[in-house]
Amino acid sequence: MYEDQNPFVARAMEYLEIAARYVLLNFLWVLSIFPVAAVFFLILRYGFGIQESPWVLIFIPIALASPATGGLYYATNQLAHGNDGGPMVYWKGLKTYLWPSYRWGIMNIVVAFLFSVNIWFYSSAPWSFAPYVRLAFIIGAIFWAAIQMYTFPFIIEQDQPSLKMSLRNSFLAVARQPLRSFGFLLLVFALAMFSTYFYFVLWVVVTVSLIAYFSNKNTLAVLKRLLEQEQKFKKSEPKE
Repeated sequence: MYEDQNPFVARAMEYLEIAARYVLLNFLWVLSIFPVAAVFFLILRYGFGIQESPWVLIFIPIALASPATGGLYYATNQLAHGNDGGPMVYWKGLKTYLWPSYRWGIMNIVVAFLFSVNIWFYSSAPWSFAPYVRLAFIIGAIFWAAIQMYTFPFIIEQDQPSLKMSLRNSFLAVARQPLRSFGFLLLVFALAMFSTYFYFVLWVVVTVSLIAYFSNKNTLAVLKRLLEQEQKFKKSEPKE
């Protein structure tokens, strides 16, 4: 498209076009979950829904944020493969992975709730062993977060989406590539903290789509390594 232009200008235009894709996908995700933000604003501002319908705090994010995130992961997965990742791809992913995204979202909310309750409980427990139990839950929560960097990208890579199989593969990815996995988790955490404390508008503009893209790109790289290791193992097996 930019062959007839100055090489520097052509490269700059290509980068701008790529950046525009991530910004557009991020805006689509934000628009998809806008009702979630509106409900939480009403709850925080007026106390609406807490006494009458306390479960709204759980059901609204699951109903909207989970499929929106599934669509975003699918679109950025296509970008990671070098394919188109526009609005139509986003909506296709939202519809295709609607139920897997619900199962994934519900699972993460339940797990996050259990970790949070146990960490809070053992933080104030009077027993001498409580700090060690709390530390164990904190380590478990970090390990779970590292696993989730792979889970949905693995779902997309499967011919038949299976949350159980994706969790198994994600666990293997973290176990066999621990430095890369926890290093990547640290990178995501740093990006999230920077967006939260310095430029919160980045969450609206590009942060979420970048995290989804990097998760897909990292998953593809780890998947390639795991397949290479499996092939080497098969070749090293003695032939009967």
